[in-house]
Amino acid sequence: MTDDVVLNKLASLERCIQRICQVYSLDDQNLYENSMAQNTA
Repeated sequence: MTDDVVLNKLASLERCIQRICQVYSLDDQNLYENSMAQNTA
């Protein structure tokens, strides 16, 4: 059971990192004006 928890957490972290990379690749100059990019960070 603890293995399932760890695997689920790992999958969640991987999705978060992918989303961060996706948002930052759009326009990193717009970080101060883009609340979605700020929240992702």
